[in-house]
Amino acid sequence: MVIPIESYNSSVIEWREREGVIEVLVLDSTPTNPDFPDDVQTKFPGGGGEEGESPEDTARREFKDETGRSIREDAKLKPIYSRLVADHHKVGFLVHESDCEGQLDEVPRLEGDSIINNRRYLTIDQVIADIYQPRHNQTQLHLVRNAKREIEKILLTRALQKV
Repeated sequence: MVIPIESYNSSVIEWREREGVIEVLVLDSTPTNPDFPDDVQTKFPGGGGEEGESPEDTARREFKDETGRSIREDAKLKPIYSRLVADHHKVGFLVHESDCEGQLDEVPRLEGDSIINNRRYLTIDQVIADIYQPRHNQTQLHLVRNAKREIEKILLTRALQKV
């Protein structure tokens, strides 16, 4: 389904498991506005759709633009969040690191009105704790909570299949 241009924003949460701990990829960015030089925001890769793109196509493009990594063509992005906020549709997807290719960019990158300074993995619980800070919006909080629930289901299913 193609949603009209500028009416939606797609985000991607890439996850991995390290020694039983769930980690997700986050981006640290600062605004280009000199009035807010120390306002570092932690966010997930994502952005607005372009004409003719599906939310999934946007998610793949934005992930590549902001991280330097690609999501494999045959990889399925799992929808985990969809909400209409005012007249803007917010869509979130989940992808495992094994479905991604390439190395994370280490070079700062200008994206819209901010500079992505860092790409790193945090535990999902660290992200949830950070998202509670007043500077973050409720969309990000719902997105990461939904991701945590979905990842826990995936891990439980894997564990049951081994039994």
